[in-house]
Amino acid sequence: MPSILTTLVIDAPHEKVWSVLADFASYDAWNPLVRRVRGRAEVGAALDFQLQVGPIRAPIDARVVRADGRELRWEGPRRRALSPLGRGSHYFRLEPATEGRTRLVHGEDFGGPLFALPWPLLGPRLEAGYAALNRALADEVRRRARAS
Repeated sequence: MPSILTTLVIDAPHEKVWSVLADFASYDAWNPLVRRVRGRAEVGAALDFQLQVGPIRAPIDARVVRADGRELRWEGPRRRALSPLGRGSHYFRLEPATEGRTRLVHGEDFGGPLFALPWPLLGPRLEAGYAALNRALADEVRRRARAS
């Protein structure tokens, strides 16, 4: 099963990182990968968004399965009939790093033939997009800290 795993240490406590990560309404202002989010960071909530990887835009529907202040995870698609073709479990875990810093573990586990065949081309592009999201998240956390 293809997967992506990225990490980044952010110079802020996990509560500050979580406040940005769970604020879906602000994603269009800073997030280069996950755009036009509709939904809430609450377990059971339906999510609809657009995944943007370079010129590729894909509509995604998912459901939040974890949102506890330390991990945000959604799984999709919501429609079970599409799951055999392609599915994903996207996660952000916030782990303690040195004092006042947070280690972001960000990745996704994919399944189904929709991802298997094009993975050699798609995988590196997605990984670069996830890493870009990590950097943008850290920048947004810093920007909000300066503004407050």
